[in-house]
Amino acid sequence: MVIHYTNFGNFGDDWEDESTPVPPPRRAPQPPPIRPSDNVSQTSPLPGSSSVAMEVDNGLLPVRLQFANNWNYQVQAHEVGRELLKAYNSAAVRHLTHLNATAGGRLSPDYPHAHFVSRRQRISLLLEAETWDEYRGLQDELFATGHYRVNGQATQNDEPVVTISGSRESIRSFRVWSQWWGCADPYAIEAEIMACVAKIRAAQPKFTLKRDWSNYTDEQLSELKRDHQRRLIESSVY
Repeated sequence: MVIHYTNFGNFGDDWEDESTPVPPPRRAPQPPPIRPSDNVSQTSPLPGSSSVAMEVDNGLLPVRLQFANNWNYQVQAHEVGRELLKAYNSAAVRHLTHLNATAGGRLSPDYPHAHFVSRRQRISLLLEAETWDEYRGLQDELFATGHYRVNGQATQNDEPVVTISGSRESIRSFRVWSQWWGCADPYAIEAEIMACVAKIRAAQPKFTLKRDWSNYTDEQLSELKRDHQRRLIESSVY
């Protein structure tokens, strides 16, 4: 059974490893943090762009863009990255707000670090760790920030014309070369963004369960994990 990064999410569940000596970081529900950068796509206040709208999936990756009819007249070439980031920030906040409302205001503090694997699946994966080092390593994989920088397919003068940078939390920047002819073509921009997103998804971690844990209740799995964790810690000491 292969668990794909964006296929799962139990957003009302909290991480349960409070007894772990080195627990994973807990994060309060909040919109994706955006750090200032030195490129054209600096953080801009919400609401988003008036020239382009965006939709994101549970992995906070773009799945759809919609451009204004007068995009090529309304947005200058050097403003493309900034407008894309404004649209993305707005879309991410809308999506998180919707998920939080759906979860009854109980969006998991682990989100979005481990949103791609549900709490039940996380426990099952940890139960299959055979050593404490393996257990800790799996925790790190589940909660790693996962920074990336990917380029689209198009190049000009052997340089990529579109680059997306970010982490598992969110996209941080869209860089679009202002001399690229596609700056005035929404279809070309969308194609490059989707090419970048495809590369991001391809690089996302996949986890495989060796056993079928479906016969256990959530409570049984939690109890098994506590016992398993204790045994692994004890075996690592002696």
